[in-house]
Amino acid sequence: MGSDRAAKEAVNLASLLQSYESVGHLVADIDPLKLKEVYKDTKTFAQKFRFPQADLLKLLDYREYGFTEADLEREFYIEIGHKSSILAQKKIWKLKDVIQAYKTAYCGKVGVEFSHIPDREICDWIRVNFEGIQFNRMTDDEKIHLYDRLNWSHDFGQFIGVKFNTMKRFGLEGCESFIPGLKVAIDAAVENGGRTFIIGMPHRGRLNVLTNVVRKPLEVIMAEFQGVRPNEEHSTKYAGSGDVKYHLGTTLRRAQQTQVGEKVEVTVTLLANPSHLECVNPVVMGRARAEQHFLGGSDEERTKVVPIIVHGDAAMAGQGVVFESLQMQDLKNYTVGGTIHVIVNNQVGFTTTPDKARSGTYSSDVAKSINAPIFHVNADSMEDVQRTFKFAAEFRQKFKKDVVIDLIGYRKFGHNELD
Repeated sequence: MGSDRAAKEAVNLASLLQSYESVGHLVADIDPLKLKEVYKDTKTFAQKFRFPQADLLKLLDYREYGFTEADLEREFYIEIGHKSSILAQKKIWKLKDVIQAYKTAYCGKVGVEFSHIPDREICDWIRVNFEGIQFNRMTDDEKIHLYDRLNWSHDFGQFIGVKFNTMKRFGLEGCESFIPGLKVAIDAAVENGGRTFIIGMPHRGRLNVLTNVVRKPLEVIMAEFQGVRPNEEHSTKYAGSGDVKYHLGTTLRRAQQTQVGEKVEVTVTLLANPSHLECVNPVVMGRARAEQHFLGGSDEERTKVVPIIVHGDAAMAGQGVVFESLQMQDLKNYTVGGTIHVIVNNQVGFTTTPDKARSGTYSSDVAKSINAPIFHVNADSMEDVQRTFKFAAEFRQKFKKDVVIDLIGYRKFGHNELD
């Protein structure tokens, strides 16, 4: 009788822990505006903001599995078939301790969706490494480096906001962490073989990316704001398109030393784009495929050329070209070895709330159709943004598949500062 009870408890405990892996993201702290708290007492709470229903949240309650409060202090021998960096630490756990460990890993400032992926190797890799990084502490030097990058992002937006306060800027205010995150992703990909990066993105944050990632000269951007031609040094390279400044792109080539001491040349290209912003997606992939093709046999693994596509949250969910591009992930004649997708998520599409814009809980739900892992991260938590972008880049380089980062922030100054 006792053995039957122990076996049942083992099954129930395994189910509880696996629920944290599969639905822990639903209660993760990934909403910097705290909309759940603001609207939790309204009748349209779940419908309006696409928050999870109570029946899903019950999966994270130990009492639903027959455990009581008294069991929290009991010790359990835990043996689960799949790999876990948490459970690898020891086999005997107090119930309260193992629940807290899983809460820390799956319900912090980053939520992960990977249980839909039908590939055990990928799931094991994500689980082991994702659980591990949630317990890592950044060094003081790493924090200072991140702060420096964040400061450049913030100060650029603040300066042009003061200098050109009557002009559309499509600034990053509310998602400034996108810039250091993007730079971290590029650095991580370089450490894993990446040498050329093709980026496509919408208006929001483009000027900041041009300045702080692709290093377009500030004097050229300032000249474009004032409607004058750049000086002679830059006139050939940056003048002549006649397009608005937040449609333009450019290319940067720079030297970089890897952690193992190898000196490499890194090329970062931000493509120009039309007003129909998501139309740049197949252009990014086509450019990346062409670059891989002309590298010949030196990039058979599609490691050297890395496409990065930045989306708005409403566009990711609502534009058909997004899925049309996603579904080419594994097609022999179209694959680019995986794309890093970043959703700069303002939680409002132009002026539309999620309940009127999409049917799913997240704007990233369409990516589940190609079994891509999805990471939801609180844009106000810079350290977690750094971890997430680095993790996503390492995933892409290892498995050559698409990966999605849902960077959840807000728009501090509206759609284009003038609305």
